[in-house]
Amino acid sequence: MVDLGMVAKLWSAYGVNIIVLIILLLVAWIIGLVMQRSQVKGKEGPKKG
Repeated sequence: MVDLGMVAKLWSAYGVNIIVLIILLLVAWIIGLVMQRSQVKGKEGPKKG
């Protein structure tokens, strides 16, 4: 039979790490999107012609 205490300990160890990594991934992705949009807006400003 599965020892629920052991499952809880493993989930608390690995689950928290996985959640933290997912949050860091989302933050890095959002920062990347913001940086790309700011670079595109900067290039559109002054036009020669």
